[in-house]
Amino acid sequence: MAINSVRFTVMKNFQKDGHDIDLGDYAGQQITRPDMNSPGGVKTSYLLHAVVPVREGDAVLSTGVNLDVTDLVAAGDIKVN
Repeated sequence: MAINSVRFTVMKNFQKDGHDIDLGDYAGQQITRPDMNSPGGVKTSYLLHAVVPVREGDAVLSTGVNLDVTDLVAAGDIKVN
């Protein structure tokens, strides 16, 4: 298994796991691991790291989230740089 730091460019606003992600550049990780059922014998996943607002009572706080965006990379909505 290999984990590499990557930069993502979000080409289209989206919502994932209840979090709104806007257009822009984000940091993340590309994770590759052996998988006999995947093309080339390697399965690749992508995690996007973002800081999002979270409401707690009357306060709005920021928290970091890690979102699996593998499907959005495959669809072309997120570009890996």
